[in-house]
Amino acid sequence: LSFLGEASSSRFDLVALSTCNNGTPEMASLLRPIADYLLASPWNLHLSHLDTGQLAQLEAEGASTYEVSRALAEETFRRLSGSLQTAVTLALYDLEKTAGYIDRLAGLHREYRKQNNPDLHRENRDCAALPFFDAGKQEFTEGVEVWYKPARFGDRASVRIHSGWGCK
Repeated sequence: LSFLGEASSSRFDLVALSTCNNGTPEMASLLRPIADYLLASPWNLHLSHLDTGQLAQLEAEGASTYEVSRALAEETFRRLSGSLQTAVTLALYDLEKTAGYIDRLAGLHREYRKQNNPDLHRENRDCAALPFFDAGKQEFTEGVEVWYKPARFGDRASVRIHSGWGCK
């Protein structure tokens, strides 16, 4: 994030990451000081073909960043889930709402990686599958809106829900 400079007060309304495996606790923690929302995929979904047509809403008076971000996510999800046979996972993170827990979640993930030495070259897993993430408590879900369609084949075909967080 050094491109903003050390003493920058610049903020982004929305950061959309159009690469795989970037809906992570670490990425959200890093972007929280400079962005309001993050649109990313926690799994292996390349978003270089993000549907940007909804950006026209920015010219409409009264359109909020949340509304535009959500419209971008919904339109992209609709198109991708209609044409892909692999899993489609997209998440919109309200970085203000995740502020109460995101540094803790990122720290838990760093500690898990240090102790378990996962292969960092493999794609992410749903953080909810890891022992530090108690999905039943829903303590790491506030401010995370997930669009998910399971794969039609393979080892992830039986996975019906996704937490929105990707971990190694």
